[in-house]
Amino acid sequence: MRLLSDDLGITTCLVASLAHAQSSDRATVLATVQRLFDGMRTRDSALIASALDSSVTAFVARFARRADTVTERIFEPDVRIDGPIAQVWAYFTVHVGQAFLQCGTDAFTLAKADDTWKITHTTFSRRTRGCTHTEPPTK
Repeated sequence: MRLLSDDLGITTCLVASLAHAQSSDRATVLATVQRLFDGMRTRDSALIASALDSSVTAFVARFARRADTVTERIFEPDVRIDGPIAQVWAYFTVHVGQAFLQCGTDAFTLAKADDTWKITHTTFSRRTRGCTHTEPPTK
């Protein structure tokens, strides 16, 4: 019985440690996605590139050339992390200037290398009906 008790104590410590690491990684993963959105909004190609893996650089030029301000926001993201890979799945809205453009679901895949999360793949759905959070951004 003592052995089982010790094992449960060790397991509890490991789960608590893992939960703390997951929470920290979750915040860092979401900060990477937000950095991408901030770069899109400000047309800052360096900021966009800093969030992306080098395999997805074509995305950078697309937003750096825009004359208008694009603001994308995500809501209630579901973040899943397993070691050096992460997935973010979230409802999003996009505004061009103050005008609502579309909503849908974003799916980001991230990889961690040298303690830095980078977006390696993104895909999304889009629609203009049945959207929530369509009010203009405050930033």
